[in-house]
Amino acid sequence: MRRRTLLRTVLPVAGAGTFSGCNGLFDRGSGPDSGSDPDGTSGSTPTPTTTAGSALPYRAAGAPSLDRPRGVLVRNLGSRERFVTLVVADGDAEVFVASRTIGAGEEQPFPGLVATGGRYRTFVETADGARRRYDWEVTDGFGDLWVELTPGIRVRRPALCTPDCRPLSTDGTTADAYRLPADIDLADVLDGRPAVALDNDGDRSRRASVRVAGRTGTVLDYDYEVPAGVRAIVPVAPPQPRFRVHVRTDAGEIDREWLPGVRSTIYASLRGEPRLRCGLSGHDLRVLNETAADRQVSVRAWSSGERLFEGSFALDGGESRTVPSAVGPAGLLRFRVRTADGLDEAFDWGFCAPNGTIVVSVSDAGLFVSVQSAIGPA
Repeated sequence: MRRRTLLRTVLPVAGAGTFSGCNGLFDRGSGPDSGSDPDGTSGSTPTPTTTAGSALPYRAAGAPSLDRPRGVLVRNLGSRERFVTLVVADGDAEVFVASRTIGAGEEQPFPGLVATGGRYRTFVETADGARRRYDWEVTDGFGDLWVELTPGIRVRRPALCTPDCRPLSTDGTTADAYRLPADIDLADVLDGRPAVALDNDGDRSRRASVRVAGRTGTVLDYDYEVPAGVRAIVPVAPPQPRFRVHVRTDAGEIDREWLPGVRSTIYASLRGEPRLRCGLSGHDLRVLNETAADRQVSVRAWSSGERLFEGSFALDGGESRTVPSAVGPAGLLRFRVRTADGLDEAFDWGFCAPNGTIVVSVSDAGLFVSVQSAIGPA
C-alpha cells in the first residue's frame, strides 16, 4: 500500500443559479419580494400572503414589534432538486404556507413573514419524506431563519458576532489590526469573507472559546454562550491566506489549520466534543473506471477516526458510479482505495477540500483521488 497527499488538479465547474463562492446571500431585506409563482413550482420568490389572503408581514396582537420583519431562507445544499413545503403558524393560526421546487445548490427566500416577536411553529417537509418541526423563537439580534436541506433538514437561527454580540459574547480581545466595516451584515460575511461559525446542535446552551491566529499572531480570542439551535458567525479580519483555529468547550478542544481561500467559512459543531467541519453540504462521490477492463473498486473514507463512507463498486470498462452526499464536509480527509486485482493506495487530505464532487478514478497509470470543484453551497 502507498500513501499520497491529495494534490491532483482541481477542475472548476460553474452552474447557473448556484450560490456565489461557498456561501449564498442571506438577510435579503425586510420587505416582501414582488415576484410571483402561481403554480408554486418555478422556484422564484413568492409574494408573501397569509393563508387568509391578507398581506404579510404578520403581526400578532399584543406582541413586541421587531426592528425589521423576519423571514425564512431555504437552502438546498444537496446535489439534486428538492420539492419542499414550508408552514409557519402562530398557535392554531397559519401565518404562511408555500411549496416550491428548489434546484441543487439553489436557495428559496421567503422574506418578510413576521413583524412581531414570539414563538412560531415551523414545519418543513420534502417530497422524499424528510420532515422537521421547529419552534422558531423570533427576536431582535437574530437574522432570518435558515432551513438547510442536507439531504436531511437542519434549522438554524443565525447571529452575527463582530466579534462582540452580547448576550452571546461574554468576554474577549482582538488584535489592533482587527477591523470590520461599520455596516457589515450576514450577506457580507458569508459572501467570501473569512468567518468561524459556531453551530450548537445540542438541546442546551453551550459555552465555547474561539481563538484564531494568523501570520502575525492571535487575531481574536473570544468566549461565547451559544443557545441551542443557534449559529453564531464570527468574521475574521484582516483576511490572511492561512489561519490556525482553536475551539474549546467543557467537553474538549480542537485545533486545526484553515485556508480561507479554499473554504471561506469553517464550522465548529458544539454538540459533544467539538468538531471542525469544512462546510455544510456533503461531497458527492464518483468512482470512475477509465480503463477498458472491468474493475472491482472498494473505497473507504474517514476523518479523525470517524468513518464517513465505505463501499464497493463493480464497474465495466469506461463506467462511472455516483453516490450523492456520500462524504461529509470534514477536514483531514483520508481515503483507502483498493481494486480486486491488487492496486492499493491511501490518500491524505490535510486541509478542507474544495466544495464539489470527490472523484476516485482507476486508470492505466494507477489510482487517483481529486475534487471536481463547483460553485455552490458551503
